[in-house]
Amino acid sequence: MSFVKITELPLVNDSFTVQVPGLTAGDVMPIVHGPTTYKVELSTLNEYFQLGVTLSAAGDNGQVQVNDFDNLSAFKGFIYKKDLSGVQIGYDNILTGEYSSILGGGENTNARTNTHVIGSKIIAEVDDFTLVNNLSAQYLLYAGNSASSNEWYQAFAYTNAQSGRLEQPQLDSRYVKLSGSTMTGSLCTLGSLSAAEYLYGKKLAIGTDTVQGFDIDYAETGTIVGNLSVTGDIYGNLSAALGIIANTVFVSVSGDDENDGLTMFTPFRTIKRAAAFVAKNQYGPFSNAANPGAPGLKDNKQYTIWVYAGNYEEENPIYLPPSTSLMSDNLRRASIYPKNPTFDVLWQNNANYTWGFTFRNHVNPAAANAFPILSAGSGKPWTTRNSAMTAIAYRYGTISGRPDLYDIPSPNTKPFIVTSPYVQGCSSITGDPDIGAPGGCGIRVDGSLVNGFLRSFVLDSFTQTNQGGIGIHIENNGYAQLVSTFTICCSAGVQTNTGGQCSINTSNASFGEFGLLAIGKSSAPVLTADTTSIIQFNTNRVAISGAFQTYNPSTYLTHNSWQIPISAPYDGLVFTISNDPIPNTLYSVGSAYVVNPDDAAYVLTTKTLTDNTIPSRGTVNFYLKSQITSSSHTFEYIGSGNVLSRALPSLGGVGNPDREAVALDGASVYFTSTNNFGDFKVGNGFTIVQENGTIEGRTFSRSILSLVTPLTLALE
Repeated sequence: MSFVKITELPLVNDSFTVQVPGLTAGDVMPIVHGPTTYKVELSTLNEYFQLGVTLSAAGDNGQVQVNDFDNLSAFKGFIYKKDLSGVQIGYDNILTGEYSSILGGGENTNARTNTHVIGSKIIAEVDDFTLVNNLSAQYLLYAGNSASSNEWYQAFAYTNAQSGRLEQPQLDSRYVKLSGSTMTGSLCTLGSLSAAEYLYGKKLAIGTDTVQGFDIDYAETGTIVGNLSVTGDIYGNLSAALGIIANTVFVSVSGDDENDGLTMFTPFRTIKRAAAFVAKNQYGPFSNAANPGAPGLKDNKQYTIWVYAGNYEEENPIYLPPSTSLMSDNLRRASIYPKNPTFDVLWQNNANYTWGFTFRNHVNPAAANAFPILSAGSGKPWTTRNSAMTAIAYRYGTISGRPDLYDIPSPNTKPFIVTSPYVQGCSSITGDPDIGAPGGCGIRVDGSLVNGFLRSFVLDSFTQTNQGGIGIHIENNGYAQLVSTFTICCSAGVQTNTGGQCSINTSNASFGEFGLLAIGKSSAPVLTADTTSIIQFNTNRVAISGAFQTYNPSTYLTHNSWQIPISAPYDGLVFTISNDPIPNTLYSVGSAYVVNPDDAAYVLTTKTLTDNTIPSRGTVNFYLKSQITSSSHTFEYIGSGNVLSRALPSLGGVGNPDREAVALDGASVYFTSTNNFGDFKVGNGFTIVQENGTIEGRTFSRSILSLVTPLTLALE
């Protein structure tokens, strides 16, 4: 009997010339077992192929033998590579890496260590990974053991050739840890993207289909679209992540005046630099052809200067262009310290708004907020101080050697006020009278420095602790409206003089020398006329003519040297008559009605009677009287002094109620108030004394009970 190996048997194939009949169940197969040879019919072999019996046979080149349709076969597509301790399944695959495998597919190449490939056309380029064309899971991807993958301290990298998409309802950081990894492909999540520690990247796109991440490079910039919520830190330069906000500039103590100031990441260092930037970019002149009385800004260049918390030492005065808002990022968190303590700090303009600042260390005669002085003088007596202030306000760049940063064109006309500058939520804390440095004022409203029918400021919630200085000062026909104003240890909480006027609501004055102080009238007439008949003794009627309006009604600019626009005499003006036997006697206008408009002739009624007969043809000079009108004012220990450490009643301070509201030289103070004694006043002529329940006045003093009892009896 001749023997051949199974592998040497001729193939049963019609293509071969040698024809071998197929094996049948009756054929005999010899089995050599030691020295003995057995003849076994093929039909009996089936008894040896029982469940639980393991057969092992290897084909050529490590091919693994398998049961293929009840035929024992060896496929070259299923190879165990003993020298590599690896398995290669599939066709046209090349496995050369140790402890690795290719588990299906075709045209894969794996030369890496401990790396396993599932799919097709994958070229393995990393060690210790499982590489899959597409990975899909209905639920979470688990680590494969009881521990979280966070505890493996291993990185997972995905490339376009290896993993185009990882698609999950939620990528949970408990199961996937990306620390130190590199992703060059796309990561798509239908739900949330959660990172336990840091999320790095040059570009982070949110709200789009993909997130593209790279190793962090702080020199790169990127864009965030949508919402980004962070509870920890954001690393890197995000200046390009937030777009430029139109008409807004930023200031920070960490900034630099060389920056562009256009984002929170590139702020200016000083408010002065920001104000100069605004002035250069508003594209003046500011004109409104349709309504010259209401100037408009070309190209809608209204700016906000956003100032972050910190202490700002500034070269003052700082000129704020019109229609500019100066905003602190929080109440009392940004303080301005003037480098020139006796000069004004901010020069405000039409339609400005300032909020949230604390002004410190400005001393008399400086004001924290004021109207600007022009280089030409604004009609003010020119002084060395004015010259120095305008030089710093408009030409500080030239002085410091950086005209490109700080110089601004000097305005050649007075600001035209149609929308009052508004100061809110600020504080002025300054002054030390004991060393000869009385505080400056919080706001000075000098009407001579501006044009228009409104020569005014508006303020709300402004606290003045100006020891020895004026709190709010209104002069030269200026006007102010004050709400919730607090003045502490001021020489006068609110002072009007030379025609200044103001109205106040729900405010407070504590300590200091005077609460409300009004003095005199405007320094020059604001309107003139002539008397047309003899003014009789003990009368209140005065006939005049020639009281023509003082301004051009199309521009509201005054004729000649008139100070303010006035169209006719009105209740609130006071006047003198040049040929009055008692010179400089002031009369108050109660009413005025026109007799002949062509001659600007009027009949005036006065609030007091004449003491003499006055001849006709006298010149009537009208003035603005200085006036304060206040409702619900609270006075506390007024008159106790200007130094807080001595003015408190617990430290010996004693108030004087007679100094709460004072009018001098023809001025007026109209008020209602309550003081530290609980007394309620309606002007200085009517007081309800709470302590003893009496009403006191200039002409009577009666018990409240004596007034109420008869009324009660009458009702019964």
